[in-house]
Amino acid sequence: MAGIDDIAKLADIADGQWGQVTAEQAGRVGVREAALAELEALHLIEPVMDGVVRLRAGGRHSMPRLYAA
Repeated sequence: MAGIDDIAKLADIADGQWGQVTAEQAGRVGVREAALAELEALHLIEPVMDGVVRLRAGGRHSMPRLYAA
């Protein structure tokens, strides 16, 4: 089950990356793929492209795929 600690870990990474995090980065800090799926189901994160998600806490960028690349 995803918890607030998972969200905090993702937020630490996403800060300075336009709100985006790769699945690899999430895994390195202990956020499991199942937690990412759960957070997506709760609409707290959204997919940008394969292997990249965006925390839905901030404003949207007009070209999120550009920053994900």
